[in-house]
Amino acid sequence: MRRPTRAAPVASPLPKETLDAAMLRVAGDYAAFVASWPRGEAVPDPKAFAAHQAAARAALAHMQELAAMSAGDAKPAESEEEGVLSRMREEMAKEGDG
Repeated sequence: MRRPTRAAPVASPLPKETLDAAMLRVAGDYAAFVASWPRGEAVPDPKAFAAHQAAARAALAHMQELAAMSAGDAKPAESEEEGVLSRMREEMAKEGDG
């Protein structure tokens, strides 16, 4: 199963200080969430483990997006028409490769 590709984060209108504070809060929440997983002799339920892991991955992706926006590495927001055109170009390029 192929993992879906993530679009580059869009530049945020929020000040850098706000983004930095949000990243610290998400990082703290992530650390508490990961530490809350019970450790012991019992093997965890596979579905619960998969859900926990998916939530942790989502939090890491959120932190990565916040870091990119805070560092100024995010691309500027594009109009809806530009977005449709760029996605169509990407799909056409993929078809040409195959």
